[in-house]
Amino acid sequence: MSYRRFANIRQYLHFSNNEEYDPLSHPNPKLNKIWPIYQMLEDKFSKLYTPERDLTVDESLLLYKGRLGWRQYIPQKRARFGIKTFLLCESNSGYVWSTIVYTGKGTILDDTFKNMSMSSQVVMSLMKPLFEKGYCMLLMKTVENIYINTDESDSESDEDEIAEDDDLVMNILGHPYVWTVEEEATRE
Repeated sequence: MSYRRFANIRQYLHFSNNEEYDPLSHPNPKLNKIWPIYQMLEDKFSKLYTPERDLTVDESLLLYKGRLGWRQYIPQKRARFGIKTFLLCESNSGYVWSTIVYTGKGTILDDTFKNMSMSSQVVMSLMKPLFEKGYCMLLMKTVENIYINTDESDSESDEDEIAEDDDLVMNILGHPYVWTVEEEATRE
């Protein structure tokens, strides 16, 4: 394929019909140009593979230098400017099972978790299809308890806990000092 043909395909590649677009009824108006392909990929990711027990949520920054209202600037990342995505991945293989594209205030999250913090809403929205199926969430660099309320009728307790395993990273600024078992023995 010649470069000119490739450039034309790249320039005119289009996934949505502009005449059918209604910003009031669209599920995610900020992603309307790529919504059909995004939904197709999201469905395929979750249908073709059943993840193992251990899952993790990863934050990724896709390099994008163009003009975009919800482009993120994160100086710690290699690609400092880009599109922020949250990925629900299998922790062993890294397989991406589900994604959420962060679009600022218009980010589509599950309404049942509105009373939680943003990070908890992201984790719970990604994990909702896998509730009560025996999955374990590995949360990196956080020490946050995540709970979800269940129906009052079919549960003995008021809350079901999602199993989580926290990795404490000792060099994070502001992290409380935790001493080891050996240091505890020398203190006594």
